[in-house]
Amino acid sequence: GGSIRVFSVSTEISGETGTESFRLGFKDTDGSAISPWHDIPLKGDKGYNMVVEIPKMTKAKMEIATKEESNPIAQDIKKGNLRDYHGPIFWNYGCLP
Repeated sequence: GGSIRVFSVSTEISGETGTESFRLGFKDTDGSAISPWHDIPLKGDKGYNMVVEIPKMTKAKMEIATKEESNPIAQDIKKGNLRDYHGPIFWNYGCLP
């Protein structure tokens, strides 16, 4: 038989929700910062992994901060303002790592 690698991730919030300082960081089992974009494997044991940037029934336009170290999730800013959708979205929105 082959071995099965279980990939475990924890998250850590820094800054205040609803502000430009908010960040959702990702850590591996050792507590080291990882990138949800680069370090989480695409395939899991029972399917594919997904990084949820915007949980369903929320409206803040969150996204992986591709230009920041370890690529935390942050609220998108346009013309100096935090972006929101006009109402909540009805599905989990995100990306495949």
